[in-house]
Amino acid sequence: VLDPTHEGGKRRLSPAEEEEASRKRELSIVLAQYLTTGSPDVAYPLAGSIIASLLWPDSMSCRRAIRLGHRLAELTQANGDYDTLLGRHLFHAAVFSLVQEPKWLVGLEWDMLALARDLYCVKTLGVSSTALMYSMAQHTNNLMHQQPHLAQQPHLLAASLPPLPPLVV
Repeated sequence: VLDPTHEGGKRRLSPAEEEEASRKRELSIVLAQYLTTGSPDVAYPLAGSIIASLLWPDSMSCRRAIRLGHRLAELTQANGDYDTLLGRHLFHAAVFSLVQEPKWLVGLEWDMLALARDLYCVKTLGVSSTALMYSMAQHTNNLMHQQPHLAQQPHLLAASLPPLPPLVV
């Protein structure tokens, strides 16, 4: 007989526990907003640390920095003050690490590529990559309405990369 307090392998939360979890989520959202957009004296060093962690030769640090990079892009995508930081520096670090193929990046290539893709879509096209894919699947062309100010740094960096040689099979 299954325990009625478990649902799908997870324990059901009591109303008090749900309220506590909700309070913690709200607090984490407020804290994330403050850390990323509250004060440039806090946000820029934090973003610089995330960028440096993407290039640090440690896979665990890089894995966490990728997650933080996604979160940073999500929270600051509409803020034009972060165009250079996200569009040039964070995107460049992601592409650089992919092109260099360091040993410590093994197993994180797809995560790093997803970060570069998300940054490119958000900063060059003005939409998240998931919204872009959904819009393409729905065959709609109203993608550019979300962000009137678009950064060109990711596009310029991608255009400046040398061409790839043909694959030899």
